[in-house]
Amino acid sequence: MENYSLFMGAAALMKMAVEMAAVSMEKPGALPAPACRTETLSPDLGFAMAAARKAKRALQRPPTPHPGAPGRAAGRGTVQPPVAPVAARVGDMPHVTLLGHASERFGDSLLLLRDDDNKLRALTLHSANTDHFPHQRSWLRHVASRGIRVLDITLGTAYHFNLPDCVFNCATLEEMIMSALTVRQVVAPRTVCLPRLKKLHLRYMELSDQSVADKLTSGCPSLEELDLSRCSLGVFRISSDTVKALSVTACDYLEIHVSAPSIASLKLSVVGRVKLDAMPSLLHAWVNDCGGGLNPHAADRHDFLDALCNAQHLELITFDSLLKDMMDKPVTEGPTFRKLKSLYLGEWLVVDFYRPFAYFVNRAPNLAKLSLDQWKLYEENNGKISGPAYFRGKSTEKLNLSSVRSSDLEILRLRISKGDDAGEFSTLRRMLKEKTKPKEMEVVWF
Repeated sequence: MENYSLFMGAAALMKMAVEMAAVSMEKPGALPAPACRTETLSPDLGFAMAAARKAKRALQRPPTPHPGAPGRAAGRGTVQPPVAPVAARVGDMPHVTLLGHASERFGDSLLLLRDDDNKLRALTLHSANTDHFPHQRSWLRHVASRGIRVLDITLGTAYHFNLPDCVFNCATLEEMIMSALTVRQVVAPRTVCLPRLKKLHLRYMELSDQSVADKLTSGCPSLEELDLSRCSLGVFRISSDTVKALSVTACDYLEIHVSAPSIASLKLSVVGRVKLDAMPSLLHAWVNDCGGGLNPHAADRHDFLDALCNAQHLELITFDSLLKDMMDKPVTEGPTFRKLKSLYLGEWLVVDFYRPFAYFVNRAPNLAKLSLDQWKLYEENNGKISGPAYFRGKSTEKLNLSSVRSSDLEILRLRISKGDDAGEFSTLRRMLKEKTKPKEMEVVWF
């Protein structure tokens, strides 16, 4: 899809009017637009319409032949010059971007003058000024009724924009992205009916109550991708047979309950109570235990891991504390990860790798690639230890891999800090090499 990011002043608007006249000339037999169409436009567009009429009359005059002109027929007195392609026809712009300082006059001309036969496919709207809210809402109402497919809205204001309900009741919308930059914007639609919506991304939004999540689930029967980032969710439940990719990161919530058997990709930051139903189609899962396993409202750990047992690729961040709590209070032996081929473990301290490594190696008979990494956590926190690891300091727990079954890994990758536990890492590396017998081993110190 061709993307035009537009910002034009009065001169560009004049040019657009000329080109519109050219477009009308290229459509033989086209009926003139009804008079009511012009009346809906801003009065300030009078000069542009006058320019269009003048340009149209100019185009009707026969061209003046000149020597060397392309298309000149030898021995003939008339010249038929080739028709130059129109540079930027309004109807040929499938994707329009309106920045926060775009004027009402410009936006009206760009959206309302569009032919019904050349519908806008995608609109990107940036809003940052409360004075522009009324006509920006008008633009949204207009495109929602004209077959828009992709809508990307960025709100960079401290005031609430109050999205019109028609945005959540657009029969043609297939992808919607809503982002806030300064304060969380409240999402509280009265109704949701988006029968074709496949992708929904929310950034820094606040769902007013549990009913919003229910409306989004029931009102989007074709939803395949749901991405929530830095949102306030409260108690959030999603029940869908169509969602294939779910991402909930850096969000605040009390409880999340996911019942989506078709999920193939899961990305989840654990900060509150989490309940995951079975995910038989799961291929890739990324889980960050931001609560350090200390959250008293956390769901049963065994049920949590049961939902992940079908994954082929697992990325687990600060997962040691969750496993410690689970293994200190054993209920069952835990699930078997028979499909698991690739495992990434990110921890603060070297000793934090012992438990996750022992747990998964014993339960993943087909594991081929193992990565133990401290770098990402240090990088995200500017090289400083944070969270529960900061208060624990250096652990006295010793490495014990006597109960770990030997396996043949394809790749073993270690990315470890040159910290106080470097000596412990030397022991870990030697024993890992003996237990996993990797065909390829990569060690990176930082």
